[in-house]
Amino acid sequence: METVVVAVLDGRPDWMDQGACIGHPLELWFPPPGRVSDGNIAKRICHNCPVQQLCLDYAMTFGPRGLAGIWGGMSERQRIHIYRNRRLLNSK
Repeated sequence: METVVVAVLDGRPDWMDQGACIGHPLELWFPPPGRVSDGNIAKRICHNCPVQQLCLDYAMTFGPRGLAGIWGGMSERQRIHIYRNRRLLNSK
């Protein structure tokens, strides 16, 4: 299994170096094409991460479908739900 050694993105924020995901298999957060994963292992690791909220906020800046995988302990589907709820709140 490939491991997260550096970061997923070039020009990444410094806080990513503090993530609980560092050193774990990349596939936990980003399953390869054709492999189904609910992301529960990644989500458990994220649960105690010191930068979990920063990670989620970062993912949300790209829109609900901007980044694939688990970010801030949430799947793309969960982030879409959050994004829609925020839009509803902001439209009131």
